[in-house]
Amino acid sequence: MKYAIVGAAGIQARGILLDLIEFDTDPELLLLDVDQAALDARLALFEGANATAEVFDVLDHDRSVAQLRGCDVFIMAGPSRFFGEALDIAIAARCDYVDMGSDYQTSRQQMARAEAASEAGITALLSAGSAPGLSNMMAKAAIDRLDTVSAIDITVAMTDVTDRSDPFHWPFALEAIIDEYTLPAGRIVGGEEVDVPPRTGEWVEFPDPIGRVFPIFTTHPEQYTLYDSYRDRGLRHTSFRIALPEDFHRKMAFLADIGLAGRNPVRVGNVEVVPKDVLQAVTRGLPRSVDTERQFSATRVEVEGLRDGSVRRMVVDMWTGSHEEWNVPAGMLKTCVPPSIIAQMIAHGAVREAGVWMPEHIVPTRPFFTELAARGMDVTIDEQELLRGAR
Repeated sequence: MKYAIVGAAGIQARGILLDLIEFDTDPELLLLDVDQAALDARLALFEGANATAEVFDVLDHDRSVAQLRGCDVFIMAGPSRFFGEALDIAIAARCDYVDMGSDYQTSRQQMARAEAASEAGITALLSAGSAPGLSNMMAKAAIDRLDTVSAIDITVAMTDVTDRSDPFHWPFALEAIIDEYTLPAGRIVGGEEVDVPPRTGEWVEFPDPIGRVFPIFTTHPEQYTLYDSYRDRGLRHTSFRIALPEDFHRKMAFLADIGLAGRNPVRVGNVEVVPKDVLQAVTRGLPRSVDTERQFSATRVEVEGLRDGSVRRMVVDMWTGSHEEWNVPAGMLKTCVPPSIIAQMIAHGAVREAGVWMPEHIVPTRPFFTELAARGMDVTIDEQELLRGAR
């Protein structure tokens, strides 16, 4: 199978490539990125694999379509702001498509391309990362056991015990983290969207090695896409919370508190600057450590609903440590493994339905979880009966 990976020089794509090489049978890899030097460096890491590399500009539609001809699956691991253009390229090239999840509005715009994808005969699977992606599949596994569903609450927690050599190590895209720490968080309560102030949360106890953490509510696409998928089954409440590693959380909260993550311009001498742009520019120049990663990450999806007239609560858990051989931290591992699994399922025909879909629409839970378990990422479901004979 031939996989085209856009954003192939990025940090998330590295894990996708490693997973494809280890778990598919002699995959052919086309590494695509706008940065020639970074692309050359990434290709050098995969010497011996069946891999080639080309400079790729997602905004050059015609050339991009030509480059994808003959590929089986296009994995978009580049910036989410280009997901709309990427899907259009996949449709024009008649190449199956997987991405790692964008904001809700972008996802809705992509879903509007369902008819075009169907006419092209391609399967386009959106939001196949960790959250959204893995979280959607965990929710689906619980909901499949219920007659109706009323609430879905998702919590992601991370702890990092790596002996860091760099002063400020962010676990995923810093721009996204800034949003999570500075913008009001959206929830769906009673079928209506409501906002809570930034960094609102409460203490939650996870099993060791994660322990007691303070997840904060943030706006995440799956709380809206899952609502769209399951509101006809009775869904009325959704939320998403995240607890980042404690040391990073304290630093990020401090930067937000003093305004260095702000969006309003401030004057410095004769120049106006946006604080969050300055923060990103400064940190972009920091060296990224090559320390041996020792991180742990958990995803918990709590679902309530009815079965046979009884109120049931499902707690679906998955946790993982860092991948020692790949030296991929746990949080990133959860993000890069699911799109690789789903891309392989599409390429080999285990998932095949033309159109544009979310994971919960067409990806079967059992084989997906079997593949996760093969990578040491087991999913467990604890079912509790809260009230018998409810109506």
